[in-house]
Amino acid sequence: RDSLLQSGVKDSSIHLICPGIDQNRFKKIHNNKPLELMRSRLNINPQDSVLLIPCMLRKRKGLHFVAESLSKLSVPGHKIKVIITGIPQSQEEILIYQGFKKLKGKVAVVEHGLFSDEDMPILYNIADITILCSEAEGYGTVFLEAMACECPVIGSDVVGINGLITSSYDGILCKYGDCIGLNKAITKVLTDSST
Repeated sequence: RDSLLQSGVKDSSIHLICPGIDQNRFKKIHNNKPLELMRSRLNINPQDSVLLIPCMLRKRKGLHFVAESLSKLSVPGHKIKVIITGIPQSQEEILIYQGFKKLKGKVAVVEHGLFSDEDMPILYNIADITILCSEAEGYGTVFLEAMACECPVIGSDVVGINGLITSSYDGILCKYGDCIGLNKAITKVLTDSST
């Protein structure tokens, strides 16, 4: 959309059609059994605050920025656990993961094996927030999946994400690299029952 506008195409001529997601899979889960099983599998207590980062371990996914932000995060009364769905599969990914774990401060990183496609709706349902603060995204499908599961979302205000999230309406957008802004957004979602 932005590229078209910069090329001189009139806004009224552009119609954004977002691909859908399977709402039979991605939805609010009312049966507690699969949620309890996933919490048990990941050693997460129901009172823990869970931040889900559904991405592969790639530099452009902004994990260094998120980890730097989390290292300064303090939300009294909340034990925060982070799940990054990707697992290291190369030396570069191992370094990204180790760097994240080194920076993340008091926040606990949940260790896990591979997640299946069937696990993803359950993860969105146990998460308190889905976060993806990439440098850029082709299309942030994970936000649609999280929203369908009624999980609050926080993303970076970049192309590929800001077309999906309208800040303070259906999620929160933060400037990429703004650790203070990301911390405020996380704190707001975890402490404000109206978000």
